[in-house]
Amino acid sequence: MGRITGCERLYDATKAFLYHALLAEESLFLPRESIWTSATVDDLFARVVENEVISAGDFIARLTKQLEGAPRATIRVAAEMLYVYQLMPFDVGGARKRELIKSVLSLLPDTISIPEDLDLALDRGAASYGQALTNRFFHMVFLISFARHWKSMERALQEHALEDPWEFKKIVMGVSAPRASSQREAMLHLAFPDTFEPAVSLDHKMEICKAFEPLISVPSDDLDQKILQVRQALGEQYGQDFDFYVTPGIKERWMSDRPGWDSFVYWAKRFLESSDWDARERDYKLRAVRNLPDARDAVLSGDDWLPVFERIIKKVQQNVVRWQARDNFLKWIKANPIEGYAALRSIWDSDAAQPEHIDAFLNHIPSTDDALKSPGDRLSVAAFLLMAMDPYGIVPYRVTPFESGYKLTRYPAPPNDSTPGEIYGHALAFLDRMIEEGAKRGLNLRDRLDAQSVLWSITKWNPDDHWSPTERSLFEKFRKGIASDPDEEATGYDIDLENFERLSPHPIRDLDSLADQLLLDNGYVHNVLRLLEDKKQVIFYGPPGTGKTYVARQLAKFFAGDPERDDEAGSHRLVQFHPSYAYEDFVEGFRPTADGTFALRSGPLKRIAEAAANDSDSIHVLVIDEINRGNVAKVFGELYFLLEYRDEAIDLQYSETPFQLPGNLWIIGTMNTADRSIALIDAALRRRFHFVPFFPDQPPVAGLLRRWLARHKPGLEWVADRVDAANALLGDRHAAIGPSHFMRGNLDEEWVERIWEFSILPYVAEHLFGEEERLDEFRLKALAGQSPATTDTDDATADAE
Repeated sequence: MGRITGCERLYDATKAFLYHALLAEESLFLPRESIWTSATVDDLFARVVENEVISAGDFIARLTKQLEGAPRATIRVAAEMLYVYQLMPFDVGGARKRELIKSVLSLLPDTISIPEDLDLALDRGAASYGQALTNRFFHMVFLISFARHWKSMERALQEHALEDPWEFKKIVMGVSAPRASSQREAMLHLAFPDTFEPAVSLDHKMEICKAFEPLISVPSDDLDQKILQVRQALGEQYGQDFDFYVTPGIKERWMSDRPGWDSFVYWAKRFLESSDWDARERDYKLRAVRNLPDARDAVLSGDDWLPVFERIIKKVQQNVVRWQARDNFLKWIKANPIEGYAALRSIWDSDAAQPEHIDAFLNHIPSTDDALKSPGDRLSVAAFLLMAMDPYGIVPYRVTPFESGYKLTRYPAPPNDSTPGEIYGHALAFLDRMIEEGAKRGLNLRDRLDAQSVLWSITKWNPDDHWSPTERSLFEKFRKGIASDPDEEATGYDIDLENFERLSPHPIRDLDSLADQLLLDNGYVHNVLRLLEDKKQVIFYGPPGTGKTYVARQLAKFFAGDPERDDEAGSHRLVQFHPSYAYEDFVEGFRPTADGTFALRSGPLKRIAEAAANDSDSIHVLVIDEINRGNVAKVFGELYFLLEYRDEAIDLQYSETPFQLPGNLWIIGTMNTADRSIALIDAALRRRFHFVPFFPDQPPVAGLLRRWLARHKPGLEWVADRVDAANALLGDRHAAIGPSHFMRGNLDEEWVERIWEFSILPYVAEHLFGEEERLDEFRLKALAGQSPATTDTDDATADAE
């Protein structure tokens, strides 16, 4: 049954309304007086429903305006009708409900109180009205129209309807209810709680029927008849008093994949149940801004502020501000200290942090390659700086989570012509709304920082391992369709480590060990994993000798494990593209057989895809070396579509069987940029891959050779100095000398000279074609007195393309 335990007073009050007021014409508040007559109800109908008086105030202001000059009985009936309306929603507290009723009763010359038993019923509710509360006036119109229609019926029919729930429903459904369907559904439940569910949303009822359709044995066009069959079937397992909205195992099967605040808050609660949620999603943000007030004080004092500011900003974690944005901003402010100082004062020289300060700040910073060119990065940096003044009310801003949150809750996005400050103010208003909607549904968020952290969890995290398979599926369905933003690549430690540990054959703690083995920053390795989880495919690009292929193969082995785990395709595989490599080599094509005929054979891509599809609990990785040496568009063919839409299947050029790329197949490509061929990669491919730079002058390659030499060949660290000096002389990051030439176990001074003479110098000579006289500058002895600091090369190298 749909009856809710603890709501007995609601049902008793509704019964009093039906039997005493509508049937016997007695007052609810003063039972011995007869006020619910046809004449009084008709007068109320004329004054409220037919009267087009529009008040500039709210619902109650409009209602009291329409009741001005009304007879005493009409005002009393209006107050009691308002009482009936307030029974169902639990979105409004009892005190507020009483206040509204007293606003109407105050129009009377004498004082009338709500009887104690009826008054106590106002402290409880049976359903959430949500956005339907904005239609309160129309709900009142429906109730008044229902009462008027009831009064026109013969008494025998009235009595019969009060005994037969389906006859009662015919009467209720026969009353027009524009913008008041919630109140019509509420009346059904309150009158017959053992027959009708406490669901005031028709959409909810339809979704329940759809989710549990196999349990409906008797066809019917009536939603309530269907739900009754569902309840009877589920009651055998969960007991007849289960709740579609509360009972675990039932609520997840129908309500968790719908956009809107109900689902959003539901999933927020699930993430917040994690015992380490604060540590994973809140504490590091507070640590990131802990020293920011010191930077502000230094700026406002004006005394030697830049070193203090730089030292503090460099330590900011990447989840708060993208490291590219942070570094670009620092680079600009060091090059433009006067303008930078003015920018910082414009955002910090105030007692309170306000979104409009963001516009003043950004007006000082040009949106060029030398500063912050991405609108998302510009706003992200500005919001972070504002956190120095209020880290609990001013929170980190990233484009994608907020845009996704707007979609998932159907919250309006900011207007297209909004300034950055207005966009951020809109985001803060959304967080305030999140706190409000959560409170209505039993979710208590402490502040905006909590709300922003919940938003990040829902839009960026993967389902926790302890969730049931049904919950995982419903969560992904709920979140499906929120797109990533090109300015908003994941760049921190926001990865779902627990989920990866489930798929990987290695303990997650070994991911850090792998980073140490490769002499790469932990954050970089975690970041590559996060990028692969996002788009399923990345490309490592940079000059030769920077370790792209080696790192790709090591990561593939780590992520996928045993190469013989499944079939001949293995769990990880390497292919190399070249100019003659074709679609038929990569995907499928006809090949000659021993008997002189041709047979359709699967290529490496199709084989590993099939292996991944048959081993869905594990990760499979395909490494494509030198991906830009082939005609990529021709080799991939229709796979361009499948790279983006992993959950769909299409027909291949030769096969008639639909084919799709499973989500557990990851692709890592490598791309040599020495010949600038990256510029020839079309936009369609760029959009489907994350691009990870491998340049000797930036992480993860910067300093790699020095770290390797210090660990494996102590005493040869001077080789790294020569390589750095040579790269500074070359002045071309795309032609830079990579560290891989020297990372070999038998390296000694003799081998250093041999490698330099027969590998490095020929490579440099090719690059210096037409400037052969410069080659002597690159000999080992000539470089002995050089260092990157003595060259004219700017130490602030350009960002990756």
